[in-house]
Amino acid sequence: MESSCVLRALREQVYLKYLCRQRPRIMELNLPRDESLKYNIDMIDVWDMKRTTIAENVNGKVYMELPGKEGIALLVIKI
Repeated sequence: MESSCVLRALREQVYLKYLCRQRPRIMELNLPRDESLKYNIDMIDVWDMKRTTIAENVNGKVYMELPGKEGIALLVIKI
């Protein structure tokens, strides 16, 4: 996964990426490419206190559309 304000990982099981004041409209994540590893990606809007699934059953290079505002976090969970 690329640089961000805050990135935490737990043994390819869970990633949390907080974008702070960054406001991307499109984001690329580089997850492990192993076909045995699949992930769901949730977007967390810390200001509106909403969590939305934006990608399911993915791995490798993933492109996502984001709202382009501050206070967004991405939660990536191995399924």
